[in-house]
Amino acid sequence: MTFRLAAFVLGACFFLSNAAHAMVIAIPCHGCDDGQAQQLVRSKGAGTYYLYDFLNEVLRKYEVRIERDLVPGENTIFVVPLAVEPNYAAYFSTLVKVRNEFGSLARITVPIDLRPGDIGRNDIDLGRINAADLIRVGRNRSALFDFISRQQGVLLERSGLPAQTAVDLASLLQSPDKVFTSDELLQITIRLTFSGGSRITLTQTDSDIVVVPGTGIDTDGNQIPDSNSPRFAGEYRFGTDAARDSFVATASIWGIQFPAATDSRTLVCSWDGNTLSCSPT
Repeated sequence: MTFRLAAFVLGACFFLSNAAHAMVIAIPCHGCDDGQAQQLVRSKGAGTYYLYDFLNEVLRKYEVRIERDLVPGENTIFVVPLAVEPNYAAYFSTLVKVRNEFGSLARITVPIDLRPGDIGRNDIDLGRINAADLIRVGRNRSALFDFISRQQGVLLERSGLPAQTAVDLASLLQSPDKVFTSDELLQITIRLTFSGGSRITLTQTDSDIVVVPGTGIDTDGNQIPDSNSPRFAGEYRFGTDAARDSFVATASIWGIQFPAATDSRTLVCSWDGNTLSCSPT
């Protein structure tokens, strides 16, 4: 099961816009000079195109026009260089800076600790919930995703990133005017630790925050089930009755079977080909 927060309406094409947000998807042309770039867009037919070049750190824009019968019976293709809009140029410049720091826009990983007093929507204290609470309760996820979106810069700085890097990343994620590269999209992996020690992994693009399936870990080091699947077969040991009860409550959502009651703090879960069943030892 995948949990998402939609932040922007996105689509595929070279230029999309709605009342508040715009996005450009650019074509790669790494190491190209202007002549090579014009040759590439010429081959694509009429339209407006953005080309990005991480080697030369440049974003280009062209319009391709086709005029018929300027020479009788023939089509004449014109490639017209255009100025890149300042907002897109600025966004791409920041994209280049971040890529140079991390090596890949899709391999950015930041550890973030939630602290008591991190208040999310509906006055939920995110520092006092745990990974199981996040998996089990939809409003906790909504509150967390909203908090991350609003407090992006603070949280990225909290992760230990240099201040300017944190500012640059937050700017990329929150900017309403974006340049996306067609073969390398911005994605941040957030390794989230709650104040009690449980943890979970999220990924964030400009449009979504997503819980990565199978990454919830409780304070005792046990995987927290987020589906009824063989990946959660195994032995689970709990330090407290409350930790065991939280595990049972979360796993039961997915139809994982348990005995009516148990005092044991060790459970063994096995897969019978259709479902998980857990028994005390």
